[in-house]
Amino acid sequence: MQTLRRFFLIVIAVQLGTDLCQAQMIYSGTPLQRVGSGFYEQNGVNWSLRGPQFFAGFGNGNLGVPFGGAAPGAGLRGGVGFAGNGLGGSLGFHFAQGSNRSISSTTPSITTLDGAPGSISSQTIRPFVTGINPVVGGYSYGNPTRENASAELFQSRQQSQAAYLQSRLNANLQAKQSKAAEAFQRGVRADTEGDLRKARANYRRALSLDQGPLRGQILSKLQQHGWN
Repeated sequence: MQTLRRFFLIVIAVQLGTDLCQAQMIYSGTPLQRVGSGFYEQNGVNWSLRGPQFFAGFGNGNLGVPFGGAAPGAGLRGGVGFAGNGLGGSLGFHFAQGSNRSISSTTPSITTLDGAPGSISSQTIRPFVTGINPVVGGYSYGNPTRENASAELFQSRQQSQAAYLQSRLNANLQAKQSKAAEAFQRGVRADTEGDLRKARANYRRALSLDQGPLRGQILSKLQQHGWN
């Protein structure tokens, strides 16, 4: 009797524990349904005629259609043939018709703990490019071989970088030339005012910054005063 009581207690405990575990789980589903319908129809005739020195024909009796889910070779096909007096031929016909219906249902589901996050996703992952292998291809009919896109991109980047460096160099030269012109003007003013020390310093500074346009004038001023 006591063994039977223990058995019932164990069954009740297991049942309560099972209910408790089920209550702690969350089941989520996202149903997706697709319904499709298709119809196709085709009919036609074909004939052929053969003689000693000629032949002619029309149609090939192909029952395939590119839509509606048509089954190749389906449908009714028939015809008659004749031959005699050096002539032979045939006359045929074909008829095909069909339809199809489809329905599908898919339910992605996920089971998580109560309060725990979960997700269902449908995605396409494309890895990023880690390298480029140039492949040079030729074209028929005498067309010249074209450079691939990676080589053209590399050349374009080189040209843009060279143009940028050249623009920076030109800007630097223009800035130096502008400073040389300012120093030369200060030297001329100081020379006019009689401040030879200041004039000599500005002439020499202008000579070190000048890129060519003022070099003759600066050397002329220095030679007038006997400054080397």
